[in-house]
Amino acid sequence: MITETSSDLLFHSDAGLAVAKAAAHLADSALLAEGGCLTSASVAAYYGLFHLGLAVMWIVPGSLDDRLRDDLERIRREGAGLPDKTISHDKMRGYLTAVFKAQSGVDLGALGSLFCSAKELREFVQYGPRVTYEGGQSYVGPCHLTHSIARRLINDANDSFVATLTTIHPLCTYKGAAWGFAMGSAPRLLSDTQFPFVGWYTEATLVRAKLMIESVKEMVSKKAS
Repeated sequence: MITETSSDLLFHSDAGLAVAKAAAHLADSALLAEGGCLTSASVAAYYGLFHLGLAVMWIVPGSLDDRLRDDLERIRREGAGLPDKTISHDKMRGYLTAVFKAQSGVDLGALGSLFCSAKELREFVQYGPRVTYEGGQSYVGPCHLTHSIARRLINDANDSFVATLTTIHPLCTYKGAAWGFAMGSAPRLLSDTQFPFVGWYTEATLVRAKLMIESVKEMVSKKAS
């Protein structure tokens, strides 16, 4: 059960940034895959899911375990560091596969398993295939991850953006203030030429990312009507 506290308001800016970065990475992954660059697309998809996980944390901080939440609140209040730098990839995996549901009672669907698969794919395209020795002979492989698996995972990762942010909307405290702030500030960040990462993405990626955010808003609006 999610408990509403004033500290939920601490992470509004973090939430908007996480949504913007998740959308940009995932949009980039889709466009890279469409262009045939599955290595870079796989890496972008993984980091898109990681930032999507951060967005869930910041929008619904009551879904964090008490110890981690206390640490993050302290860091944010003291201004001594960045909360997201304390979230390791293993912590994110545990959060998405078990902690969120245990704390909130809500299932994020396939996001947890998708994150784990994306991590495996990202490691494969960055570090593999490796040289394997068998019977005194060396060969490159094995390569159990195929093009079709990569394309399916990239598509599923993009689909999870709308599904996840729609799912957590009813859990948002303060009458959805965190969710509304994140959905409002994220597209503005992606349109702001002063935003550090805007110049690092193609215009097509930024347009697609903003459309993904609009799709979330439309889905929630339809459910409310």
